Amino acid sequence: MILLLSTSDTDLLAAQSSGAKYRCANPSRVRVEDLPALLRDVNLVVVRLLGGRATWPEGLASVLGSGVPTVVLGGESSPDAELMATSTVPAGIAQEALSYLVEGGSQNLGQLAAFRRCPTSGGGSNGYRLRLWKRELVELATQTGLTITVCHLPPGTSKWNKAA
Repeated sequence: MILLLSTSDTDLLAAQSSGAKYRCANPSRVRVEDLPALLRDVNLVVVRLLGGRATWPEGLASVLGSGVPTVVLGGESSPDAELMATSTVPAGIAQEALSYLVEGGSQNLGQLAAFRRCPTSGGGSNGYRLRLWKRELVELATQTGLTITVCHLPPGTSKWNKAA
C-alpha cells in the first residue's frame, strides 16, 4: 500500500480512482499525531507539497523518521531539488514518481503504483527493499494466479563474475 500525502486534491482523487492500493490524505488537513495510523501497513510514502518544506515541517519530519521509504516532491511540474534530496529512495525513483504525478490522472497514478513494484526500481536480490519485493511478488502471484519462480545466482557470482 502507498500512502499519498499531497496538497493537490487532484492527485488524491486520481489515486483513489486508479484502482491501486492507495491511502490518501492532504497534509494540510493531517495532524502529526494522526500520522502513525496513516503509516500503518504502508510500503511507500509519497509526499507532494506545494510551497516547499516549510509548508509541513513537523509532519514531514515525522514521515521521514518513520523508516518507511519516502518520496518527497514539490507541488510544481519541475523538480524541487531541496525536497527531492530529502527522499529516502534513490533519486531516479523520486524523479519517476514526479513524472507520473505531473502527467496526472488515474491511469498514471495506477502506473506509479505498478512502477514502485518493479524489481528494477529498487527491489531484487541486491536491492534495498528485498523483503518488500518478496511480499509484492507473492501478492502479484496470488492476484494473477501465476506460478512465479525466482532463480538466484550461486554465492560469489554476478553478471561480472560468472559461475563456472
